[in-house]
Amino acid sequence: MAKHFPPTTLGACGDRPTCLRQRALRPQLKRDPLGRPTPPPSDDSKAARLGCCPPQLIDPRAWTFVRRQGSFSVRPGHPSHAVRCFVVLAGRPSCSAGCSFLLVRSGDPADGRRRNPDPRRSSRSSNRSAYQLQPFNRSYVYVAFFVLVGLVWQRGSYLFWKAYVAEPFRIPSAAGEPTLLVGDYIYVVKFPASARRPRLDSLVVFRSPEQSGLQVIKRAVGLPGDTLSMRNGLLYRNGRQLSEPHARRHDLPIRSDDQYVSQMRAWQMAHLVGLDPARYVPTTRDWGPLVVPPDSFFALGDNRDESYDSRFYGFVPLTNASARPRLIYFSYDSSSGTRWERVAQRIR
Repeated sequence: MAKHFPPTTLGACGDRPTCLRQRALRPQLKRDPLGRPTPPPSDDSKAARLGCCPPQLIDPRAWTFVRRQGSFSVRPGHPSHAVRCFVVLAGRPSCSAGCSFLLVRSGDPADGRRRNPDPRRSSRSSNRSAYQLQPFNRSYVYVAFFVLVGLVWQRGSYLFWKAYVAEPFRIPSAAGEPTLLVGDYIYVVKFPASARRPRLDSLVVFRSPEQSGLQVIKRAVGLPGDTLSMRNGLLYRNGRQLSEPHARRHDLPIRSDDQYVSQMRAWQMAHLVGLDPARYVPTTRDWGPLVVPPDSFFALGDNRDESYDSRFYGFVPLTNASARPRLIYFSYDSSSGTRWERVAQRIR
């Protein structure tokens, strides 16, 4: 005989077997010692078990609190931080009314929804973020670029330094002895601009007025407005004899029919003062007096009998002056070797 169960015990199941199956599928609730069912733990109790930190321990200058769907999200104040934290209000039974704590945990409220991302979607996003190689992204292109830049930069910097800062020279002749010897390696300076202007009784580097591209080193003995002359190899400036300790003179015979004598007379006639041009016959040791023009200077070599200077080709334009010798950085003689006593010697 079948037993009859009241409908109230079956609920919405309809019959007892169905109700038992559905009840078996339900999660079993924990019960307290008295047999009463215990409700599942809430978020507040979870937060209390995980641990809480008082809100005053969080520096408000370093975090930004954002309200989001009933909870608070905490983000680092600096945009370079990659960590995002979230705050959950949690109450503790031991706190009095109004007492609250902030539970800080890393992650995103949507972490649960992102634990199993779609692999196809992640591959598409990685492809979009990946850099696409261009035709110029080749090793030989980079090598050629750096080599080209290096050569251009090296050549350009050398030309700039040589034209505006300093330049090395080697002395090839004895025209500057005893100040400059054959085989001396010197540095001339071109910066600042005042170094390019010739100074009286100082060595100066200038472009030759006769031969294009030739740099000459001589001593400026006359500036614009000076009156110069030479008698028996002694130099006079504005009527006064100059003491020239740097000059070297030789007792060599001078021929009046020498080709250089005619060359000297040709250009000196226009600047001669106080003498009859018809009787004027200059030599390398006797010439003048001559007046230096306003835009020129007069240059002589220290080795007077071995120097080809302004006595032969005339005045030098001021614009031709380019540098001033400063230092002998090396000196070498083919017969005796390195002249160490002249290394690092300043030129005067």
